[in-house]
Amino acid sequence: WQRAARALPAGHPWQAPAAVRTAHCALEGGTAELVVAEAVLAVAAQSASELDDRLRCRFLLAQVLARLDRLDEALSLAQTLRSRADGERAERLDRFIASLQSAQ
Repeated sequence: WQRAARALPAGHPWQAPAAVRTAHCALEGGTAELVVAEAVLAVAAQSASELDDRLRCRFLLAQVLARLDRLDEALSLAQTLRSRADGERAERLDRFIASLQSAQ
């Protein structure tokens, strides 16, 4: 997934799903995987053609940043997502934001 996420051009319909899968694997891995996930998510979060893909990539990017101990960046990004979240997503995001705030 990592290779696909890096090789596909920005905006390609499969680039965001590849970035999401890369992030899911990285969140279970170490720092090197997180750094790669950060890079591919940052691109996909800006260039994905579907809003849901962009939002999903941004949420995963916030999680990756938190794992990299970049809590301020993770919190800032998560807070920008809050206005677009509803229902279960909003609850999940609120829990994530609360965990970031308590870790600071």
